[in-house]
Amino acid sequence: MIKDDYSKLKGLGLPDFDRLNKEFGVSDIEETDFLLRTIRELMAEKVDSFVKILESVIQPETNAVCMFECKVFDDKEKLEVFDVFKKLMSFVRLSSEVALDCDDKKDAEFITNLFGEWLKLKPLLKEKISKLRVSWQKDVDLKEEFGYFG
Repeated sequence: MIKDDYSKLKGLGLPDFDRLNKEFGVSDIEETDFLLRTIRELMAEKVDSFVKILESVIQPETNAVCMFECKVFDDKEKLEVFDVFKKLMSFVRLSSEVALDCDDKKDAEFITNLFGEWLKLKPLLKEKISKLRVSWQKDVDLKEEFGYFG
């Protein structure tokens, strides 16, 4: 069982398994010889999914979702979004860097650091994601919002 394997690694200063599982679903991991590597990859995947959402707000592509959502935040809020984006993006790149080392201690350090930062960033992320969700519940003028539809 993953939880048992994880508990054997407590000497590496890892976060509590149940709290880590609640945030990142690590109990879904199948048996592996590289538990910490797999946890790091799973965490980086989740972070990357939020990076993509934030990226579309600060640098929208030319699709309807991005063009609509980039208008939801004012310039001050976009700076806040960019600050969170930078912090999360740093972890995505760090995960790639750590992957090159194949070192349990570095994987453990990544897991611990990202977990702590995630708990700090989560309330702001939740606020921004909620604002995006609510924006989709409002009536919009299609011609004004997206231009020509024809």
